Amino acid sequence: MNKHVKNKRVIMSAPGTLMLMGEHAVLRGAPALACAVDQRIQVDLQCRRDGRLRIESALGTYEEEADRFAPPLSLRFAGTVMARYARAVPQGFTARIDSAFSSTVGLGSSAAVTVALTGALRKLLERDTSPPAVFEETFGVIREVQGSGSGTDVAAAVLGGVVRYCMTPRSMESLPVTLPLLLVYCGYKTPTPEVIRRVEEARENELERFDALDSAIRLCTEEGWAALKKRDMKKFGRLMNEHQALQEGMGVSTPELDEIISCMRLLPGILGAKISGSGLGDCALGLGEANWPLTNYDSIPVHGSTEGLRLDYHE
Repeated sequence: MNKHVKNKRVIMSAPGTLMLMGEHAVLRGAPALACAVDQRIQVDLQCRRDGRLRIESALGTYEEEADRFAPPLSLRFAGTVMARYARAVPQGFTARIDSAFSSTVGLGSSAAVTVALTGALRKLLERDTSPPAVFEETFGVIREVQGSGSGTDVAAAVLGGVVRYCMTPRSMESLPVTLPLLLVYCGYKTPTPEVIRRVEEARENELERFDALDSAIRLCTEEGWAALKKRDMKKFGRLMNEHQALQEGMGVSTPELDEIISCMRLLPGILGAKISGSGLGDCALGLGEANWPLTNYDSIPVHGSTEGLRLDYHE
């Protein structure tokens, strides 16, 4: 056993996450709000003796010698983390990834698996597993793999609860709030980097209008954070509706998302509804509890959670 490896096996988990407010504007210094949910991704990390690296997940299985380790794109987030640690754990290791939710819906699976695996490897080596340390390393991996992203989902996965996050200058603050949520998937999604690219292209042609949208989103998000601190859910729901209008102004809503959100707002018990995430597909989010009536769109059972990155086992 390498003298730097303190544990033989570590199991850590991280929650899925949902964007609540601040999408797109967060990339320009505005705050964003996100929350952890009760569906988690767990990583079971075990040392080997043959110097090989192995990933096992619902997205596929891949094993190879450390110096030839090049997993497929479907495993690129976990694979990037593992490649970074190959020299620190020369005896090799296996990462078994178990997810309570599908990677096809907008619950921040990339952030959750990267947070959980990074935390597990840091614990394996008895390195700092504090939220700031795990965040910085995980955010670096996310940016390396996809080339863009604010890190809001990473902050929520590390801290849990509802998180107020700023990218520049970096700040993270968490409230131990569990929100009642209705999440509905529109049936397709556009990758976040592609949505960001399209929004930036539109911004170049209408800079003044987009700057105004950014300012309005910033104000909406700050008011939303203040409402959450007071546990004023009715006001937060109204602000979600206002935020949705701003996202529509950015051109990231779609007919399917519009239909879902309109339906949500008619349901007793729903206080507000909007796109969750970058848009152009994926999910709409309602604040409150209600039975979903439309069979052509799938609702996803989910609840807010105060738990972030969690150590489940080590030996």
